[in-house]
Amino acid sequence: MPGFFEHYTVFASQLTDAPHIYHQVCALALMSAIAGSGAQEPLLGLRPNLWILLLGPSTIYRKTTSLSIAAKVLREVDERIFLPTDFSPQSLVAEFSQRQGHAGLLMRDEVSGFFHTVKRADYMAGAKELLIKLFDGDSFRRRLRSEEFVVNSPYFVWLGGAVTEKFLDAVTEEDVFSGLLIRFILVMPESKPDTRPLRYGSPQLDTDREELVEELKRFRTTLEEPWHLVLGSRVLSGNAPKFFVMEPESLARYNQFVTLLESMSLDDPVAEKLNSRIGPLTLKLMMLFSLNHPNSLNAELNTFRVDLRVVLKSIMWAELFRQHLTTVLTGIGRTRKERLYDRALELTKQNPGISRSKVMRRLKLYARSMDDLEQTLVQRDLLEIGTKQGTRGSFYFVKEVTP
Repeated sequence: MPGFFEHYTVFASQLTDAPHIYHQVCALALMSAIAGSGAQEPLLGLRPNLWILLLGPSTIYRKTTSLSIAAKVLREVDERIFLPTDFSPQSLVAEFSQRQGHAGLLMRDEVSGFFHTVKRADYMAGAKELLIKLFDGDSFRRRLRSEEFVVNSPYFVWLGGAVTEKFLDAVTEEDVFSGLLIRFILVMPESKPDTRPLRYGSPQLDTDREELVEELKRFRTTLEEPWHLVLGSRVLSGNAPKFFVMEPESLARYNQFVTLLESMSLDDPVAEKLNSRIGPLTLKLMMLFSLNHPNSLNAELNTFRVDLRVVLKSIMWAELFRQHLTTVLTGIGRTRKERLYDRALELTKQNPGISRSKVMRRLKLYARSMDDLEQTLVQRDLLEIGTKQGTRGSFYFVKEVTP
C-alpha cells in the first residue's frame, strides 16, 4: 500500500523533470527529519537521521528545484527544524546545545564550497570530527571562549546538492578515510526525464501538498504519542522512543546481507570502510519504510513490527546507495579528463555500438572535446570504432583488455 514515500515522489515528479530518484531521497530526508528522536532501532541504538546529497550536472538536473519542493513541504510542518545554511563548528555546537535532542536539518544546494572551506579556513578547524560526532548522536561538552555548551543526543539531518565535477574536485581521500564522506547517501543519476514544457499549476497540486503535510504531521504524532500499558486495574504510561523490531525471518535476512557485505570487503580498505556503513544505513531505512506503513505499530508494546517485505525493500535501496557511493569514490583524486574517459567507457560498455553523436549528447561534449576523447581511448587500446551498414557516422565498442 502506498505511503508518504510514494505519494511525495508522484507529487514532486509533477512539478519538475528532475530524476525521480532525487524526489525519492528527498522523501526519505523529510521522513528522517520528522522522525527525530522518536524512533530507535534497539539492537544498535540507531536513530533514522540521514545525510543525503543530490549530485549531477549544473542546472538541467534541477537539483535546487528538487530541494526547494522538499523544503516547502517541510516548512509547513515545522519551520524550526531548519538549521542556518552557513555555519562554523562553534555555531553548530551552540545550535545543537539549544535543541537538546530535537531534530536539526541542514539544507543547502551547493556543498562543494563547504569541503573546500574545511580544508583551508582556520575557523573550520575540527569541523569534520564535530560533524561525525553530531551525525552519530554522541553527547558531549565543549567550552567555547568563556562559555560551556552541553549537547545531548544530537539529531542531525543533512539534505543538499552539488555539481558532480565541483564536488569531486573538492573532496579528497582523507574525507573518505576520516569517515565523513561515507556517512552520506550520494545520489548520482546517469540520466533524467525529458525536459518538461512550461505549464501552470493546478488546485489539485495544492491539495496534494496539503495532504503530504498532514501525513508528516501524523508521523510526528504517532512517534510522540505516550505509550500505555494496562496491568489489571492499573494503566501505566510514559514517553519513550518507538522501537523498530525485526521479525525473526527479517533479522535473519538482514544478517545475511551484512555477512555478504563483509565478504566483499576483504583486502580492500576502502570497500571495508564503505561497507561498514551500509549495514547501519539499512537499519535506518528500515525504520523509515516501516513508518511509511504505520499499521505495523503495536501501541501497547511501543514498537513497530518490521516484516520481511520492509527489510528487503531497505536492502534494495541500501545496495543501490552503495553502488552510487562506490561510483563517486572512484572519481576522487582523478582529473576531470580521466573521469570523463571513465564515463565514456562505462556508457559504451552499457550500450555496445553506441553512436558518436549519442555519446556527445549524453556527455554534453563539443566536437573538439569528442575528438580528444576518441583519440585518447583508441590510442590506449580501450575503444574500437566501427560502422554500420546503411548508416553514417561512427559507432563505439569497448575493447576487451587482455592480460
